Amino acid sequence: MLQQQLARLDVINQLQLYNDLRFSYSMEDNYSIERLYIEGVERLYSDPLAIIPHLKALTTLCIFDVTTINILKVFRRRNITNLKLKRLSLQVCKIPIRELGEIFDLREIVYFELVFFKNVRPYSDLKWLASNMPKLRDIKIVWWNASFEKIMEQLAGHRIVNVRLHSLQPKKEGDIQRCESTMPNLIKGHERSLTHFSLYSGMEEITGIWDRHKWYTRKDPSDNSKVNTHIKIFSRRKFFLKMDAYGQQQIVIAG
Repeated sequence: MLQQQLARLDVINQLQLYNDLRFSYSMEDNYSIERLYIEGVERLYSDPLAIIPHLKALTTLCIFDVTTINILKVFRRRNITNLKLKRLSLQVCKIPIRELGEIFDLREIVYFELVFFKNVRPYSDLKWLASNMPKLRDIKIVWWNASFEKIMEQLAGHRIVNVRLHSLQPKKEGDIQRCESTMPNLIKGHERSLTHFSLYSGMEEITGIWDRHKWYTRKDPSDNSKVNTHIKIFSRRKFFLKMDAYGQQQIVIAG
């Protein structure tokens, strides 16, 4: 059965590595797998990163690792550099952000997720990262005791469409309501591009969704060169995700 599954690697577009399968460095190149999900980059009896150089169509990479202190060192030991991806998700203990460019081609990344399980908050490095990702449109940051204000300050000047921020350490009661009141300040400068903005604090969430509408007016209907564009941005709805007394998630929609 396993041999039959491996024989299908040339026709599937998504691969998840959660066990101790061993991949040979001499394996044939693959041109169908676009998305790769790896749990644990260092294992006793396997080397999941060995397959990456052979995935010629890879556009999405997600790594989940709660033990390796710096996964970038593992990439360097495997001589994996200049990876061209569209979507990159790193859910790790911590990493030196300014070394990401040694492994990944930051200029091509459109979606970026960064989850730190250690209590680190490199705000200034985040600004450097965003400045080196000109195509970045969708970002998710999950840090312990994160400051939403400081994160958004690092993204100033960048055309971001989707933003999701999560502070892992539970806040005091009422903090999420205060965040809601400051949401207009948090998105200041991003009003024309932002379509989705989410804040998470502990188990609570605030989500604002903005629709962009354009009106075109012409003095002369036949003159397409004289078009005035007006963009109106408004909060359509807010969704609150909370825990009830039994520990179950509840979604409350407020108009």
